[in-house]
Amino acid sequence: MNRRDFLGKALVYMPALGVLALAFPFYYFINSLYSKRRVEIPINKINKRVVFFKDYDIFIVKVESGFKVFDAHCTHMGCILNYNNKDKLFECPCHGSVFDLSGKRLKGPARKPLNRLTFKIVNNSLIIG
Repeated sequence: MNRRDFLGKALVYMPALGVLALAFPFYYFINSLYSKRRVEIPINKINKRVVFFKDYDIFIVKVESGFKVFDAHCTHMGCILNYNNKDKLFECPCHGSVFDLSGKRLKGPARKPLNRLTFKIVNNSLIIG
């Protein structure tokens, strides 16, 4: 293969690889916006101030007045947030956005606060969604 053929193929495949690399994060971001599900979590499983439920991608925060439930996806590009127990902050590992325990954006490229989910308490369980 000569240089001209190689560069010709590279010009064709490089943009396709770029689009493919962005497709998965975009899918998860869009899916997080539109996924509506009903989740039931027993209150006795909320044994710390902040609990992450990986199966549902949610954080539940204990507050004096009860609970707050947040979608664990960053409002910037949909990455799953990490909870920093030392600083008591939600941090995005992808782009560096930081949120406090009330969901307020403190810094980073995200412009909106965390998405707060509605819930009700029925028979010692949180019904979310």
